[in-house]
Amino acid sequence: MFSLRALVLLALTVFCANVNGANILACVPSASRSHHIVVATILEELANRGHNVTVLSTFPKPDRPLPKTYHHIYTQIDDLNEWIDMRKGMLNNETKDDETQMKRIPKWMRMMAHRSTLIIKHEAVQSVIKSGQKFDLFFFDYSLNDMMLGLAGHFRCPSVVFSTSPAMKPLRDMIGNPAAVSSAPLFKHLKKIDQLNFKQRLGLFIEYVFEYFYVSYVNYFLFEKFYDEHFGVIENFPTFDEIKKNVSLILTTTHFSEGTIRPALPNLIEVGGLHIKETPNPLPKEFQDVFDSADENGVIVFSFGGNIQSSHMTDDKVKLFYSVFAQLKQKIIWKWESSEIPVGKPKNVHMMQWIPQADLFAQPQVRFFISHCGISGIYEAKFYGVPILGIPIYGDQLANAKQIENQGWAVTLDFDTLNKTIFSESIHEILTNSTYRESVQKLSQLFRDRPMSPLQTAVYWIEYVIRYDGAKHMQSSAVHLNFIQKNSLDVIFLFVVVFYILFKILAKLVSLVIKYRPLWIVTIAVLAYLIFPFVKSE
Repeated sequence: MFSLRALVLLALTVFCANVNGANILACVPSASRSHHIVVATILEELANRGHNVTVLSTFPKPDRPLPKTYHHIYTQIDDLNEWIDMRKGMLNNETKDDETQMKRIPKWMRMMAHRSTLIIKHEAVQSVIKSGQKFDLFFFDYSLNDMMLGLAGHFRCPSVVFSTSPAMKPLRDMIGNPAAVSSAPLFKHLKKIDQLNFKQRLGLFIEYVFEYFYVSYVNYFLFEKFYDEHFGVIENFPTFDEIKKNVSLILTTTHFSEGTIRPALPNLIEVGGLHIKETPNPLPKEFQDVFDSADENGVIVFSFGGNIQSSHMTDDKVKLFYSVFAQLKQKIIWKWESSEIPVGKPKNVHMMQWIPQADLFAQPQVRFFISHCGISGIYEAKFYGVPILGIPIYGDQLANAKQIENQGWAVTLDFDTLNKTIFSESIHEILTNSTYRESVQKLSQLFRDRPMSPLQTAVYWIEYVIRYDGAKHMQSSAVHLNFIQKNSLDVIFLFVVVFYILFKILAKLVSLVIKYRPLWIVTIAVLAYLIFPFVKSE
């Protein structure tokens, strides 16, 4: 039994926690469910620590119990089918070469701008904007939608940006972080090399030049236009440039153990794998039954994540997977999003609409993971030392797959050209070659070895920003420099001008010497004649 004194102390502790808790507004506008899962991990932990967290989400409230100070606002918008149709098209025999990927980027950008417009105009968001509430922090899930930072401008509060990709130019510009033009790729496909050759550095330079001009174009014609339409009309409102300079902290789901080392300022923090629990949950009965029925051959997990649905595959592809799985001794747990199971399912295949993926990987019976190579699934597999058979579909999945293949713990296949022979041989390779598991287990040790867990790290730095009212002391002065100043082009120009002037003066002196050479010879002879007696006398 608690004593009266203990109950009073407990009540005071809870009261003080709520008093000291910050008022946080979070916006999660992504069309990706996996984004919401990862971001919710941070926001729920902040709510558990006594902060009042209001979340604007484009996905419904999750079924699980939420902290009392976690307020989920569902901003339902009507463009989700467009995103699903695009992913379905990429799943079913659309080409995925670099040229096609580049052509698809403008479409993604337009869809994101349209999505952002729908969110800003949503009545629930407008209600929050007009509520007169005060927020201590704006937390933003970044998906190439910089203009949404206008919400931080409206509430006059610092902002924290969360990104599932490395810090590309839009993010680097927010905090003045330098680019690794000669040493690190924009994405993750480059195998770690101690010293890049000229051809590789030339390729990186071209990547960064393209990034600069493309981002500048998008900023001017898309982001600024949106910002001016929705926020620029407000009197005394910060400009688009000013609001981007108000970002206090950027969290990226990366980790240096991946092998690509990039420069990072104090307010760029790596938190890759933050959604993974250090202690896995017990498996639900239907999954535990599969593992209990599996013999020493083990279990294979198959999932295309939350964005791409296996149930959208063509019948031919499903039959291909069926035919290969039927020949295996392993049990297969396949994430299949529809209640309608295609006919012909082998007995060793268990199709589930939802799977506790990370908890499955924690089981020692899992042999490998068939994945589309989304970053969350890759981190979960790496954390538990599970090799991957990668079948990337689009976007960053292609670069992710290339990277883990280069690291030696994955075999990657092309979905469009996949056939029974290639798929069967790849499965045999990853089952019989122990180097894949050995490689990922070494990487797992590097990935886990941190002073704090990724979630603790994320929460610590978010609360640090709150404690110090935006932590302006962490901001680099590079934020306030333009392109010319940041790259010292004005200084270089000054040196060029000075050297040019000195060169012209020297050239003029030389020309004079050459032009009046007889006169100079006579002058030198006279001086030598006059000086020589004095030298001789000494």
